[in-house]
Amino acid sequence: MSQDTIEEITQAWEDADPRSLHPVRAVSEEAYLISGLNQAALLSTVLPPGAVIDFGCGDGRLAIPLHDLGFDVIAVDGAQAMLDRLATAAPDLPSVRSDGTDLAETLGEPADSLIAIGVLGEYEPNVAALLVENLRAAVRVGGLLVLDWPGADQHGDLRARIGLIPLDAPLPWLAFVAVEPAQSAPAATL
Repeated sequence: MSQDTIEEITQAWEDADPRSLHPVRAVSEEAYLISGLNQAALLSTVLPPGAVIDFGCGDGRLAIPLHDLGFDVIAVDGAQAMLDRLATAAPDLPSVRSDGTDLAETLGEPADSLIAIGVLGEYEPNVAALLVENLRAAVRVGGLLVLDWPGADQHGDLRARIGLIPLDAPLPWLAFVAVEPAQSAPAATL
């Protein structure tokens, strides 16, 4: 995986002005928060009960309302500045610093689901695909991944190899069920 690219993107989020984190924030802070509430409500219709990883959680636009809806959210971001903003807004919400490459090892136990909304599009397609491989490793078999993964349709071999089956879900993002990985699919390379 291109660690330089991941580190560059993480650093960009580390240095980001909070007003530039999401396009709706340019409208107003209230619109930004409402968009998170609405998206969390939509996600709650498909997420299984249990531990939900919000990868690339930022300052908690989705993590906080999902937690308020009763999900056991683990907020994950590679940028400490984002986790600091989240801790100010929701001091009791568990958070973990990870750029995704070490997520399964960092958590130690697979989660029931993972969301990555507004994250994967920041990466080059081949880096995003390999990052998805690491995210998949952090979710139990039978769990759900909801991803804004541009170009996912071009990675059928990778999806089979790591155990992702597309799920037809009423969401604006792609949803996948985590299954046992295929043993014969070739490994992805950069």
